[in-house]
Amino acid sequence: MVTQFIKAWQSKDWLSMANFLTEQSALSWFEEGLIYGMDAFIDKLSIHSVTMVKHEHYLSYDIIEMNLGNQPILVKVVTIEAAIGLVVIVAKNLAIHRTRFTVAYDGSRYQGFQRQPHGLAIQNVIEAALLKLFKQPLALHAASRTDAGVHAKKQIFHVDLPSQLDRLAELLDRILPDDIHVYESEYVPQLFHSRYDARKKTYHYRLIHTKNPFLSHQALFHEPMDLDRLNAHLKMLVGCHDFGAFTVRNDKDNTIRTLYNAHAFKLGDETIIEWVGDGFLRHMVRMMVGHSLYDLDHGTQTVKSMLSEPTRQHHAYMAPAKGLYLYDIEY
Repeated sequence: MVTQFIKAWQSKDWLSMANFLTEQSALSWFEEGLIYGMDAFIDKLSIHSVTMVKHEHYLSYDIIEMNLGNQPILVKVVTIEAAIGLVVIVAKNLAIHRTRFTVAYDGSRYQGFQRQPHGLAIQNVIEAALLKLFKQPLALHAASRTDAGVHAKKQIFHVDLPSQLDRLAELLDRILPDDIHVYESEYVPQLFHSRYDARKKTYHYRLIHTKNPFLSHQALFHEPMDLDRLNAHLKMLVGCHDFGAFTVRNDKDNTIRTLYNAHAFKLGDETIIEWVGDGFLRHMVRMMVGHSLYDLDHGTQTVKSMLSEPTRQHHAYMAPAKGLYLYDIEY
């Protein structure tokens, strides 16, 4: 389908192109913002003639190198079922080297991942280390903005670097404090985006059943529990739902998310609650944990009522940040 879409664009066969578009098809034209619908698509794409230079499949989408008139461009095409879902067009820039990093961190002493004007965040620390390496300020873009006190076993971010360095992950890791570790770095296509390309995220919530002062910032103490009963509460959350009751009220307007798995299991003397979804709202995992544990302890059904009435004001039971880990991100 993507090949046929590109051929229709090159030949200006707008009737054939329209067969691949819907009113939900979105176009990002040189970072001007998204426009939607087949008429808007064709109006933009018909401005200049294009020729294809190279076509490759990357991750879950296609990247096409083209010439728009005399200007080299890159085109990212994302398909949804039998239609074009998203087309992103940018100028090809040989001066930047987009680089993807994989990091882990203990979030105990940080004000979350996202850069803070006052206070210490993971992003502040990593960007300061990049400044030391490249002698110029560089902004990173993360796959997930973890809250204050939340940890990560696998966080992904990308940066547009001015040059390439050998052993980059090792060099950056040497500058960072011991509670932030860079596992690897790799150069990726210019159109890769650590946040928007993520297809699936996994979070773990860690429960310990014996008080341990050495884990006071890494896990939540809870009395031993009946896993079958807990999993019965968690099962209600699996599927595509409006999770508006499980987030702060000033969050995104779209609160529909798909939860692929919610399951508690034993790991040694601990209990892990695993959450796998296409994306998570702010505080969503912590609130799902908090309400599931509250229902287990008190014989209530707050999870059920919050799912059935996502826009009503509910009392929030939110688990502490210290037990939450960003565990995996899939592209």
